[in-house]
Amino acid sequence: MLKRFLPLLLIGLCLLTVSAGVSAAVEVKDLGDGLSYLRVRSLDKTLPAALPTSATAIDLRGTIEATPEALATLRDWLAQTAQRPLRLFLVDSTTRPEILEALERRQRYGVTLAAASPALTTDIAVNTPLSADQQAREALDHGKPIKDVLAPRVEKRRYDEAAMVRDHASGVPVPDSPPDLSDATPTETAPTATTEPTPPSKTPVIFDAVLQRAIHFHRALAGLKKL
Repeated sequence: MLKRFLPLLLIGLCLLTVSAGVSAAVEVKDLGDGLSYLRVRSLDKTLPAALPTSATAIDLRGTIEATPEALATLRDWLAQTAQRPLRLFLVDSTTRPEILEALERRQRYGVTLAAASPALTTDIAVNTPLSADQQAREALDHGKPIKDVLAPRVEKRRYDEAAMVRDHASGVPVPDSPPDLSDATPTETAPTATTEPTPPSKTPVIFDAVLQRAIHFHRALAGLKKL
């Protein structure tokens, strides 16, 4: 009985191994506003098939394993970036030279970004320390959520003239207006107690400025209807 099912068991184990390798190599996350994030830790022939159909920030920072066949596949795929969707390639000084060389031949809808370095020539150079860029990339590789390495998104409340009139009629203070002190009675000012300054936190702040710039670049193009 065991011999009969042994070949099927071996096939199942092989499939699990292959799927695990693909998932480790390709990990797609949603950055919102139609932009995806793809962290590539190794190149193989599954890369082109795994790419999202939407605009994508492709993180190629760090030393990436790649076979000659995989590099050839990457070059063929980059030749197709003359068409949408937009691809934003994040690189650094440790990205393999063969990959950087392939990116130099990219077409219109391929944009490269990196921390500013004399060793790299990219479309967008981000003014951030190389050590901070490496720290952010390593934090992502160790499972840190993307939102924790990005600046929080500020959502502004829409406040037009109609809302201002409505709030004024209801007695709600208008934003950025001085407080009404007409009915206030003068009081003595109590002395303020001196407090010791709060010591700064020893936990380093990890911020991925390169990925943040890629997101801002995509949003700017979307706002200008260029995507």
